[in-house]
Amino acid sequence: MQPQLSPDGGRLLFTRAANGTADVWLLDFASGVITQMTTDPGYDENPSWASDGRSFSYGGRAGDQTGLLIMPVDRSAPPRSVGTVELSEGEFLRNTRYLVVPRPAKDGVNVALVRQDRADAVEDLTTDPGYEGQPMPSPDGRWLAFVNDHTGRWEVVLAQLIDDGTRVRLNPQRLAISANGGIDPHWRADGREIIYLAPDRTLMSVSVTVTGNTVSIGKPVRLFRVPVDAGGWDASWTSNADHSKFVVVDAPNGTAQTFRVLTHWRP
Repeated sequence: MQPQLSPDGGRLLFTRAANGTADVWLLDFASGVITQMTTDPGYDENPSWASDGRSFSYGGRAGDQTGLLIMPVDRSAPPRSVGTVELSEGEFLRNTRYLVVPRPAKDGVNVALVRQDRADAVEDLTTDPGYEGQPMPSPDGRWLAFVNDHTGRWEVVLAQLIDDGTRVRLNPQRLAISANGGIDPHWRADGREIIYLAPDRTLMSVSVTVTGNTVSIGKPVRLFRVPVDAGGWDASWTSNADHSKFVVVDAPNGTAQTFRVLTHWRP
């Protein structure tokens, strides 16, 4: 689950879970070689590529370090911590020292920044009650697509990232990307398209045109439905840089599960 194509499209990071644990693995398409990248006995998951394709972030544990970690793809150095135990995933903010992360808060989840060189330097970009997560910065680092639930359901929204040289903040204006629900936004490499997953598991395409500090957003266009969800929230698909190829997690024998809750039980 959780497939993530490299910026050049030649490699695939993914999470493999089995026997009560999970690790991040790497598939090289040219050679067909699959390499286990993490080996901790706990859960290592949610991989995300750096824009140069030389390292990746993930949530898990490495030795006595727990939380958000960064690891070089060539494994020339051990993983290093860039976030506290409460952080489990993050996206690199291009040409900066930051990662954008979802951060648990008292009344929900906030979008926050964490510095790569200081695990304790976490600053919230959003503070509204409720859920604000799945942050995905634009390729140029000037805009941030993320998911919130302000309408009563999950929707993909867009806001401008403002860097004044001393700190990065988020414009309070929220522009709607999805319609009738959406999660898991992905940018095209040229910043002119966002694809997200609709509630019926259809991938939707939205055109984005930026002129200076203004943006024009097109209407969502249906692409295709992905198979039954095999990986849960934010875990089932990825695309290459120009959105011409997709990798989708398939669960051909997947079926829905029903849970029964027995209350007032006595031994």
